[in-house]
Amino acid sequence: MQMQNPHHNLEIPTGMRDKLEDFRRRVWIVKLAEGAFAAVFGLLISYLLVFSLDRFWDTPTWLRFAILMTGTTGLAIWFPIKWHRWVWQTRRLEQVARILRHRYPRLGDQMLGIVELAKSEVEQERSEALCQAAMQQVDQETAKRDFSGAVPDPRHRHWAGAVAVPFGIVLLAMILVPSAGINALTRWLMPWSATERYTFAQLDQLPDQLVVPLAEPFSLQASLSEHTAWSPQAGSARYGQQPAVRAELIEGEYDFQIAPQKQSDVLTIAIGDAKKQVKVAPMTRPELTSLTAWVTLPDYLQYSNQLEKDVRSGTLSVVKGSKTNLSGTATRELESATLNGAAQTVSGTQLNSSPVTIEASTQHQLTWRDKLGLQAKQPFDLSFVAQDDEPPSVACGDLPRQKVMLEHEVLAFEIEAADDFGVKSIGLEWSGIEDPLRNPQPSSGEKLLSAGRPESRSMLASGTFSAKRLGIKPQSLRLRLYATDYLPDRERSYSPTYIVHVLTDQEHAIWITNQLRQWFSQAQDVYEREQQLFETNQAIRNLSPEEIDRPEVRRQIESQAAAEKSNARQLGALTSSGQQLIAEAIKNDQFNIQTLENWAGMLNALEEIAGQRMPSVADLLQQAASAPGSPQAGQPGSPTDPQPSESSKSGPQVGTNRDNRSQTGGKPQANPNSQPVPTISDVESGSNELHKDKEKSEKAQQASQPRLTLPGTVVQGGGTKPQNAPPPPAQKKVDEAVVQQENLLAEFSKVSEELQQILANLESSTFVKRLKAASRRQLEVAGDLNQSLTKSFGYNRLDVDQEVRDEADAIGEREIAQSENIYVIQEDLEAYFNRVQQGKYKTVINEMRDSHVVNELANLADTVRINLNGQSIAQAEFWADTLDRWAEQLVGPG
Repeated sequence: MQMQNPHHNLEIPTGMRDKLEDFRRRVWIVKLAEGAFAAVFGLLISYLLVFSLDRFWDTPTWLRFAILMTGTTGLAIWFPIKWHRWVWQTRRLEQVARILRHRYPRLGDQMLGIVELAKSEVEQERSEALCQAAMQQVDQETAKRDFSGAVPDPRHRHWAGAVAVPFGIVLLAMILVPSAGINALTRWLMPWSATERYTFAQLDQLPDQLVVPLAEPFSLQASLSEHTAWSPQAGSARYGQQPAVRAELIEGEYDFQIAPQKQSDVLTIAIGDAKKQVKVAPMTRPELTSLTAWVTLPDYLQYSNQLEKDVRSGTLSVVKGSKTNLSGTATRELESATLNGAAQTVSGTQLNSSPVTIEASTQHQLTWRDKLGLQAKQPFDLSFVAQDDEPPSVACGDLPRQKVMLEHEVLAFEIEAADDFGVKSIGLEWSGIEDPLRNPQPSSGEKLLSAGRPESRSMLASGTFSAKRLGIKPQSLRLRLYATDYLPDRERSYSPTYIVHVLTDQEHAIWITNQLRQWFSQAQDVYEREQQLFETNQAIRNLSPEEIDRPEVRRQIESQAAAEKSNARQLGALTSSGQQLIAEAIKNDQFNIQTLENWAGMLNALEEIAGQRMPSVADLLQQAASAPGSPQAGQPGSPTDPQPSESSKSGPQVGTNRDNRSQTGGKPQANPNSQPVPTISDVESGSNELHKDKEKSEKAQQASQPRLTLPGTVVQGGGTKPQNAPPPPAQKKVDEAVVQQENLLAEFSKVSEELQQILANLESSTFVKRLKAASRRQLEVAGDLNQSLTKSFGYNRLDVDQEVRDEADAIGEREIAQSENIYVIQEDLEAYFNRVQQGKYKTVINEMRDSHVVNELANLADTVRINLNGQSIAQAEFWADTLDRWAEQLVGPG
């Protein structure tokens, strides 16, 4: 290629130009090869470094990035420098000539001069021929030379050899372990990516973070992947800086058992060349702060709302047929919950179970797991106990078990009923007690006292019973309170049976009179007991002071005091019961008000005797029992002064002074064993003998308090005991008690006589009422026979139906009972006549005997049974009139 110059015709010779251009290409190739090989070498080395590091640990991103950046230094920096130095700076021939000058200094200078001469117009203007000759000379010398070896410091072959070694290693790795090589290549080229390190021991996915129970042992299972190339026989796990825990490979899994931990740390798993770090956070297990059962009761109970029950105790008792769902609150947000293995609904910290119908007792297990993966330490065992719907209970605390009342009287009471779910109603049932005489056709019925509500588990209701309001004729009834609940076809629950005797005014008066008679008999027993006590007290009063001071007598007096108190209590109780009888009698207008007032006055007198006078007598007797002894009690032989024993005479005894002091109210007494105080006295004989002999007198002197006295003279038998000496305290108290007891007995006797008179008047009136009642019953028999007359008239007994025969038999039994009743009245009337000896009673008794009323009524029963109704009606009416006439006779004068 000829370079044209418009100003001159000199150009670089073609041969030299070709030589220079060939050399320039040679430089470019060598130097660019050096830079390329160096860059490739750096890349291969950095790759191999990442590959090697990944075999031992998970090379972090920053280090892989640093290695990559270092490996690309040759390509990014060294190669551009090479290109700039050997390509950009050798693009002109004079630059190439300068490079040659390093190898061929003279020739290089000549070639540089020819290139400059070809460009210099000044030199060419001087001598074109000379320039031409110089160019030819250099061209000839250049043609003889080979510039291929003139490249400065060529190292491309060295770099090629250097590249061959890592390239061979890389190629070998790619052939032998392609997965590891490709994985390292990916991690090397893209260090910022999340590509996991390839290991020959491949593990299944392990969590990056693990939450374990606080302060509890936990385990971590690491299993080998099916793609693993290496299966080490053991692996290790290290929690923080604690000693490593080893685990053997069993069925492709390593089970690491870690000790309890309280602090968060990193658990490093090392299995072969595989390493995994798991952040471990010990946390408390999730607990249930509340667990509530919402119970929907069976439909028949008619509950409007669900029942809320706390079941943290683990037991839930519900009625059969109920539906129950659980609702609980945990300490942390929940991930799941199961009941008997079935998944339940969770929302935040709340868990809700599906409804469970309870027909029988069952066991359930509730488990839960929180968002951290922790579950309860053990399942919550819950027992559902299916219970039967219990029957209601009913009670009445203020209704007596036996009660006598008038037909118009109202009996009020309070009823309490309870049920496990709800009381439906409370009521009263009654049924008459069959009695052929007084109640041949007993009544029965019921009434509702109060209606309940489904959710009323307990009820308190007021009830009343009045025979007249309910249309019940006087008779003896069995009353029962009942309660019902909402269970279909449930039988009623009943209270105990209460017996109520509903009486007419006349029957009530008879009953009151009989009760008063029994009461008076008990009062007479108290009076007789008081008389016995009085006689005993009189006997004690008549004893001498020495005898009263005896211990056995004192004990007897104390026993008398206790008996007096007991008798007073018994009389007080009788007074209270008598007042109740009077209050009961006031309800009946058959009683004379003046009679009841007199009786009440007598009761007041008895109450004063029982409450004041008898206790006063008991107090006096008690004082007598504890009173000090008489002055003679200190003499020898006294019952209250023990005789000195032989041992006491021998010398002083321990405690003697204390005993003597205690017996005399704290005053010191003489010690019989002490030295006697000297006395001066002479003894003269007398005509009278003392009550005590000389030996006893000496003992009495020894027992008395010794003192120094003036000389005296003692005359034996010198006079009698003083007559005006005051009685000792015990005897005085007994005497006062006897006087008071005598007075109260007189008062008691007066009251008893008045009560006897009142009772006699009441008993007289009862005979009238009893005969009147018997007359009415005969009229009832006549009425019943008249009603059945149309059914049986003109027929033989065997021709009538069974119902008519049963009615006849029932009427016959009533007449038999009436016959027995008249017999009792006749006997009672005879006994009463024997006491009062009044003529009207004798007249009636004689008429009853002469009419043979008892036998006639018994025969009337037979007449009824053989279906002679007309004759039976006539006889029944006859005896009704006769009994009524006898009753009127008893009311008559006299």
